[in-house]
Amino acid sequence: MQNIGLEDFLEYSFLSRLQLSPDGSKAAFVVSRQDKKENNYAADIYLAHCAERSITRLTHTGKEHDFVWDGADTLLFSSRRCEADEPRRFYHKTVFYRLSLSGGEACRAFELPYDVKEVRPCGDGVHYAMAVRLDHTKPDPRTHTVEECEDAEDYILLEEMPFATNGEGYTSGVRMALALYDAKTDETRLLTQPQFMLGAFEWAGQQLVYTGHAYTKVKAKTRGMYAYDMATGQTRTLVEDGALAIYHIGVTGGTVLFTASDLKQYGSAYRFESRLRSINSAGRQHEELAFCGGIQMFDMRGGTTVFVGMEKNSLQELYVLQDGRAVCISAFNRPLLSARAVQPVHYTPFTNRAGQQIDGWVLMPAGYEKGKKYPGILEIHGGPKAAYGEVFFHEMQVLAGCGYFVFFCNPRGSDARGVQFADVRGKYGTIDYEDLMDFTDHILAHYPDIDASRVGVTGGSYGGIMTNWIIGHTQRFAAAVSCRSVANFVSDFGQSEISYDDDLALDSKPWAAPELLWRESAMPYLSGCKTPTLFLHSTDDHTCCVEQTKELFTALTLLGVPTRACLFKGEDHELSRSGKPRHRVRRLKELVQWMDAWLKPQSGGAVSG
Repeated sequence: MQNIGLEDFLEYSFLSRLQLSPDGSKAAFVVSRQDKKENNYAADIYLAHCAERSITRLTHTGKEHDFVWDGADTLLFSSRRCEADEPRRFYHKTVFYRLSLSGGEACRAFELPYDVKEVRPCGDGVHYAMAVRLDHTKPDPRTHTVEECEDAEDYILLEEMPFATNGEGYTSGVRMALALYDAKTDETRLLTQPQFMLGAFEWAGQQLVYTGHAYTKVKAKTRGMYAYDMATGQTRTLVEDGALAIYHIGVTGGTVLFTASDLKQYGSAYRFESRLRSINSAGRQHEELAFCGGIQMFDMRGGTTVFVGMEKNSLQELYVLQDGRAVCISAFNRPLLSARAVQPVHYTPFTNRAGQQIDGWVLMPAGYEKGKKYPGILEIHGGPKAAYGEVFFHEMQVLAGCGYFVFFCNPRGSDARGVQFADVRGKYGTIDYEDLMDFTDHILAHYPDIDASRVGVTGGSYGGIMTNWIIGHTQRFAAAVSCRSVANFVSDFGQSEISYDDDLALDSKPWAAPELLWRESAMPYLSGCKTPTLFLHSTDDHTCCVEQTKELFTALTLLGVPTRACLFKGEDHELSRSGKPRHRVRRLKELVQWMDAWLKPQSGGAVSG
């Protein structure tokens, strides 16, 4: 059977936007696929009949990335299906289409002179609440000349923090506003003030409940909650801003439920499975399902529960909850995986120096033969408040298919183990590094067929930060690949979207405690680095800025350490997850070639361009 290939991910299907119909009998969702030739993603809407467990494809243009139910048997979605749907230069336009499930083609419904990001029908067939993107730094083309609009494109104004956002670019002066569209009058009203940044919003009877935060200089992490009354046109405050970071809101039976944090604690508590729970208006919880894998999204309505999940070592599929168990009703990714040799995940925990059990796993190389020596690679997750599990990870499967032992763990600082375990503020490079090195020792002891002289290390984001730390503190690794990382918390301050209010080093600022930021940076420890290191970074990454890789590449070059950097134009922090298909292929090729060059003697030690 064929191993997982580097480009197999181009054939994967990605499910999103799962929503049940008002009566819960049907579920609509979006399926996205990659197009290597066009170097983009095609997305269409599918419909599942939950009781019959059947699935139908509704659209075929490849341009439908989102939708909402607009009644019991109608879907509403935005699309650009013809030239008339395209906005004029400097203008914004969003065109909505309706698709009846009774049959026929999608019909043009209405258009708005805004860049609409989300829409919520109120249920009366007339009013629609919308989240619209406004850029207050750009001149209005209706009142300014073409020359003035062109001139404005040459400048970037920084007037507030954060001034840039990953995936959005420079966002100083940009807001998400709440708007209300009246289909009878074809009029749109903005309900929030110019400086208000909208969060979540939902209809609750005749009231529109929403969250958000108004600011003029520095955006806070907290949000308030408000209710707009359709009858009176008045807005009242439900939760004052400043106390809670409100993430999600939901409405059931006239009651508003929401998730929030007081920002005082870290970490959650489930390690190997996802739990699906319901909660009533009295606050009583009921566990609906314990799923051995990951649940990416779900919906519950009319007695029906559906979710998109990834079972152990598998890709996304659609599930229906039936009699307390999950029933898979789709086959988007299973046929491909069933034709591939997916390497099983072996649970290999160990006890760290603090007496805590650290969860760890190993993928053995494809075609493994006992007694034969193999290279190995330590993978480090991002976050740090994230966690590995036993779901399918394409990069690891590719490396295992290329003949590597791949091992990974959840060191202190990871999620799913509670508050104290997850909190590594002010401890970067100490207890987390300790766990990673001890885990490596543990794996080498339990898998003697790993050649200890041919072990590499790689990780992205926080995993890249730790990779940079590792190459400056030990020479045990024969190769390293650091992805979208940070090496200098002093120079990073004010550069990235998170650095100005980050709590990596207990809210330290360069003018207050530069020694603390410098101490937790990898840069001051690189003088002893000998590890050949590849750096992968995106030019438009505003979470971990590309300047960090430039510093690292310069340092290792001047130190005489074999190094290389591959920068991806136009990509951001999500390159490995949602970057352009050809860029994702190139990223994996760079990683595999670098590891092969330094961990497999027969490869000759060179990397092709």
